[in-house]
Amino acid sequence: MKHIPICLVLGICIWVFSPDAGHAHEHGAHVHGAAAMNLALDGPNVDIELETPLDNVLSFEYTPKTAEEKREVQTMAETLRRAEALFLFPAAAGCELKEVSLESEAISEELLSGKDGGDTVNFEGHADLDADFSFVCRNPQAITRIEVALFKYFPRLNEIEVQMVTPAGQKSAELTGRDNILTVTP
Repeated sequence: MKHIPICLVLGICIWVFSPDAGHAHEHGAHVHGAAAMNLALDGPNVDIELETPLDNVLSFEYTPKTAEEKREVQTMAETLRRAEALFLFPAAAGCELKEVSLESEAISEELLSGKDGGDTVNFEGHADLDADFSFVCRNPQAITRIEVALFKYFPRLNEIEVQMVTPAGQKSAELTGRDNILTVTP
């Protein structure tokens, strides 16, 4: 069973049940160009959850059928697995990627993990991608900012709504391609 930091769970609960949360739920969770990100800083661990419509990271959002679509999925998954290039921490923090997990109702685990499979899923609706990234940092106190470079690799992504929990408390932010620096209070 995967360990989920208590501060992440508490922060998400607070966010979901806060009066301002209705704004995010009004439009539904599936908005092209927009993604949601939860970040928890708990001791040396930094856990990031990203939920995004597949349309933000691929040119389609259904089960890939052609060889070209499968290659596009593999390229997207490879890019996300290189999370050190997507989430840039200060060098003094000494953060290393520990784990990446990718899931989608429209894409098989085999295809997301780089294997040439994927014919076991058949999804025709508007699908999402859930990506979890875990980092371990030798000096988490040095994390004062995180550059989120997802916009560089996925140009169809326009904004990310961030909910963050650190030992200093919770915070929300909106990131865009032009404003992609997340200020962190450890």
